[in-house]
Amino acid sequence: MEKGKNKFNVFDIIKFLFPVGLLGTFALYCYNNYLISPKIVYTYGRETDTFSVQSDFRGISMCAYPQMLICYDDYVILVTHLDKYYDQEVVHFEDKVGCAEKINQAYSDKLMQYIRESVLARLKESHSEDAMKEINEKFEIYISLIGGVQYENQLGNRVKKYCIIENNGLVIDYKYNAEEIANRLFENEIVLSDNVNAIEENAEISQMIEVVTKEVAQLYEGDYSSNLSDLEQ
Repeated sequence: MEKGKNKFNVFDIIKFLFPVGLLGTFALYCYNNYLISPKIVYTYGRETDTFSVQSDFRGISMCAYPQMLICYDDYVILVTHLDKYYDQEVVHFEDKVGCAEKINQAYSDKLMQYIRESVLARLKESHSEDAMKEINEKFEIYISLIGGVQYENQLGNRVKKYCIIENNGLVIDYKYNAEEIANRLFENEIVLSDNVNAIEENAEISQMIEVVTKEVAQLYEGDYSSNLSDLEQ
């Protein structure tokens, strides 16, 4: 008898106990109930933002954290948390869907418009028409979301966490301790309200405009040194 001729192979045993079709079904069962992670899909709404996932989970919730990003070209000048942008920032999912109701939309729209127009008006005093054309194209203010997701798989018994960043409707997943997430949390904050007339009287917003104007001018001129510390004083 040849040496090793009758040795059992573990894979032969598995194939004997679990035919190929059954093995595939078992693997899919384990994945769907123990391993699958939620893929957040973001849908913009004027009054309500909607978030959905592809599968059922034992439990899933997300902290939806809206931020105003002020950028010049590819450089993010300032990140500002917009408190009171949503009625509640914690989103609970039911039947694979969670919603966040927007409030104070007139204020957030006016805020971004006012900052942009004020910065451009100040830069116009010291820059040529051609320079302003370039600055206008590269200077951008918009709202982007970061989210902290917690979930349990259907048959799991452990809370799992990860984060997302949403830009222009596109959602990217990150580890909860990723550098990109930490960078986005290095921020200041503005509390929104229903009084749009208060924007022009807000000292914090006026200081923000001063700082952003300096930053944009230096970035345009290629002589950048941060003025963000001015906001911390």
